[in-house]
Amino acid sequence: MSPLRFAVLVVILAVLVAMLFALATRPPDVRCSWIDAEKVSVEKLEILRDEGWYSDPNDSKEALYSPACLTPEAGA
Repeated sequence: MSPLRFAVLVVILAVLVAMLFALATRPPDVRCSWIDAEKVSVEKLEILRDEGWYSDPNDSKEALYSPACLTPEAGA
């Protein structure tokens, strides 16, 4: 096999692996997550609330949850 063919094959395989990885993972903004509200600034809390983050009055921690936690597939 010539070096050029080998290089093309490696590039094609790398692209295929990258595409499979992208399909297998969800973007971070879709995942349900939370942040400790006591460890961030008031300004950051305001920004997060403006983006749809919310607190849960029924939990025992001072936390903000991402908007993705409201979707049924979030599992949280």
